[in-house]
Amino acid sequence: WCDQNVPNLDLTRRVLTGGSMGGWGSLRYGARRPNLFASIYPDRPRWRFASNSMYSVPTLASGQAGSGTTGSYTDATSPFIASEDGGGKVTRHMDMISYVADTNNDIPWIGWCLGRQDGFANFPDHVDAVIAMRAAKRGFAFAWNNGDHSAGSILSEIRQSYEYGLFRLGQGYPLFTNHSGDQDPAVDLVGGINIGLSFRNVVETSSGWSCQVTSVLGARTVTVEPISKVFRTAVTPQNVTIPAANTWVTVNFA
Repeated sequence: WCDQNVPNLDLTRRVLTGGSMGGWGSLRYGARRPNLFASIYPDRPRWRFASNSMYSVPTLASGQAGSGTTGSYTDATSPFIASEDGGGKVTRHMDMISYVADTNNDIPWIGWCLGRQDGFANFPDHVDAVIAMRAAKRGFAFAWNNGDHSAGSILSEIRQSYEYGLFRLGQGYPLFTNHSGDQDPAVDLVGGINIGLSFRNVVETSSGWSCQVTSVLGARTVTVEPISKVFRTAVTPQNVTIPAANTWVTVNFA
């Protein structure tokens, strides 16, 4: 509807976001549709929905017995979802960590936030998500604090440098790792991963890739390598020194 009725849209820069239940939904829906969304910004999502290997599944079909209730299932007894939503078992659909860990699955860039004391989303799952995203070389940023569900809504810490529309469908972007400003979500009560970094002027061909990178938060070091479907040459990641806030540094690969 938006594509057909809102004028002057750049359909390559679609963003999906939502808070709380909307964060959960935007993560599950958007991560599976990289052809529609260049980036997603889930605000306090759930990465898993399970307790002691039992998955809670709502029954929503109109007229179906038990409609509006929630049942608990093991993976073996899990119902299946509609093919238009990806098919397969609901339990697998509920586990986004396994989904992003599978490098056969394309996903958009993901920037998300949470409070450690959130009663809606299990914080250790978010630690596991960071581990999975790093291992699969996914582009992401994560911000957290020691707040509850309300106080953990700090998506502004992501958007201060990764503004809506920064990422584009069909265009590569830099994968940031080993950022000197990173904290450890398994230990630190407040912190972020890849917070404050940004990029511009991506140029990519089959024989080369370049962009400019910066930090809005001050001098930083970070490792950079391209995520690109145009430039597919295996390269050695580059360690980049950003000397001051908002100072742009050019990175080239060939």
